[in-house]
Amino acid sequence: EYLTDMRIRKAIDLLTYTTDSVTDICMSSGFGYITYFNRVFKKRTGVSPRQYRNLLANMEIKNQS
Repeated sequence: EYLTDMRIRKAIDLLTYTTDSVTDICMSSGFGYITYFNRVFKKRTGVSPRQYRNLLANMEIKNQS
């Protein structure tokens, strides 16, 4: 449980501050399989990794207006 939380936090940082692909972030965060990463990420955050990144991008656009 603790290790999974740490991996998700790392993935969130990478999604927020890099343009790396979701697959690369999955591997960099210590997850071995993209499907498992997507499932766990969505369970913990309520959105998929791609949706998370899109939400961040939309927030940046709104803040610039």
